[in-house]
Amino acid sequence: FANDYAAMNEAAASVLVLTMYDEDGKELGTASGFMAFDERHAVTSFAVLEAARIEAVSDEGEKLSTPKVLGCDSDCDLAILAFDEPTGLKPLELNEGGTVRRGAACVSIGAQGGMNSITTGHIATTFHVIGLDLIQFTATISEGASGGALLDENGKVAAVTMFGLSGQIGYTVVQNMNFALSTRHVLELWEFCKDDEPVELKDWGITDIGVNSSHNKVSKEFTIINDTGYKLSNLSISAIRVRGEGYDLVHNLSLNWVEKGEVINFALDYGTDLNGDESLQFGIGYNGSYGKGTIYKRYSDLEGFFGKTFSLTVDLSAGTMLLTEIESENEQATRRHVKEAVETEEDFEIPDTLERERNIARNTCLIVNETVYKIDRITMLNMDNYDWYQLSNEEIEPDGYCIIELPEALINNNGRYSWRLTVRMTGENLCRDVQILTKDQDTFFGAVIFVRWDEKINQFYLDVQQ
Repeated sequence: FANDYAAMNEAAASVLVLTMYDEDGKELGTASGFMAFDERHAVTSFAVLEAARIEAVSDEGEKLSTPKVLGCDSDCDLAILAFDEPTGLKPLELNEGGTVRRGAACVSIGAQGGMNSITTGHIATTFHVIGLDLIQFTATISEGASGGALLDENGKVAAVTMFGLSGQIGYTVVQNMNFALSTRHVLELWEFCKDDEPVELKDWGITDIGVNSSHNKVSKEFTIINDTGYKLSNLSISAIRVRGEGYDLVHNLSLNWVEKGEVINFALDYGTDLNGDESLQFGIGYNGSYGKGTIYKRYSDLEGFFGKTFSLTVDLSAGTMLLTEIESENEQATRRHVKEAVETEEDFEIPDTLERERNIARNTCLIVNETVYKIDRITMLNMDNYDWYQLSNEEIEPDGYCIIELPEALINNNGRYSWRLTVRMTGENLCRDVQILTKDQDTFFGAVIFVRWDEKINQFYLDVQQ
């Protein structure tokens, strides 16, 4: 196929140039897509869904109708677009097994620089990383090729083009290392959503089957409405994790001068989970012209509290405040599919060419416990949009260590967001978090982070060494 120029150009006719625009009509960039399954559906990268509008143009320059979203999977960066009418473009045949041979010829077709380009190369290797089947190849790609087609030696789509690496990464010089996602993931997504009705681009969240998507995480928040009929001089809400005779404060919110009818939202990190005999106790304290007091509610099942709306009212006969659950309409559309999380014991493998001199890969860091306490959880939080990532929940004994994989969103952050790394320390009558907050994601790349105890100030701290 890589030597059949007519066949390559015929395949290019089924590859789309996707231009993305924001709400003000400003162009955000270009990406690629290719027709698959029939004349109405195209496969592309999940990243295109960040746009407010997508303009799809064929290889011949024909503008197609504005596509809708049939389904997406944020975990593996895939999306399937749907057109209202058949495009007249032939769908590309998929390599359903996703199997390729190292050294075999391959062809990449995608919108490099805003126009379709055909490049040839070879399959370098295949590997499995955190549930994803990836193909490394040598056909050159540039910005805009993401979401394009990587065709095998028989002219079938073996993978969806994702990204490339070049230049110096850490202490390693990388040349022409390009990666694509196996069509196995495309077929899995298609099976989930092929019978669904497409939705407008703005509603893409309800089609996302990504396990780690914020749209699929259980909301750790609840709402209180001040229905007392009074302006409260103070309203406080606290959440305390209780386990046996021990406890620790999880979160606290204190507000002054809460107006009549005012709505208060109280939210915790996604990582606030309960284990064993633990429970979460909420204290809602009020102070106003009618009186003051505190209402306590304890839950061992967070579903009994989070995501609900409560009305804070006055019981005139008893002279007390009441917290009553009320019905509230959920404006978010009903989820159609949620992919089940699959536990895997497979290790995270990095190609040797990406390792640094210390054998710590750029997209990982080493956590070393130099205290007499245990580490039982390591998390990371995007402080701007509150995406939460659990990096490890394994116990790390004193003088132990572990390598954690950094979230892809942080690796591709480009300094846009602030990130908080949290290491939870536990021991007898102790549960305490130690944190780093930074906007420089390079702080974590390939770093060794020592968890230490400062006796002078009686607290933990993190010592980061590059």
